[in-house]
Amino acid sequence: MGNSKEAATLGAAALENIASVLGVAPTEVRDVWPLKQGLTNDSWHFATPAGEYVYRSPGIGTEDLIDREAEVAALRVARDLGLDGTFVHEDARAGWKISRFIADARTLNAHDGAEVARAMRMARTLHASNARVGRS
Repeated sequence: MGNSKEAATLGAAALENIASVLGVAPTEVRDVWPLKQGLTNDSWHFATPAGEYVYRSPGIGTEDLIDREAEVAALRVARDLGLDGTFVHEDARAGWKISRFIADARTLNAHDGAEVARAMRMARTLHASNARVGRS
């Protein structure tokens, strides 16, 4: 592994989760660096021979704040409708998630009419799908 010290900071359990979901050896996980350490979750960038990803590790107490089953259902709906191609896997019980990494991702620019129009088309697609999850 190119940077075993950085991968070790991710933790053995996370490396095993990544290996299991992506079908790689833990030693193939490289280029690990923190993306965000927030109030509820920590997120880490990592790479494997198959590409770049994000590993989300749940923060303490998030199981009391977030309905992970509903989160997984919503992520699957967004993926299946073609609205979000980043979702790979989430363990709803444990709260960790793997997503595809988007280089140079940024927040929508609400002052850019084309971006807002695209977001509204996506919202209409979701609304028109009549998709349901177990929570409102």
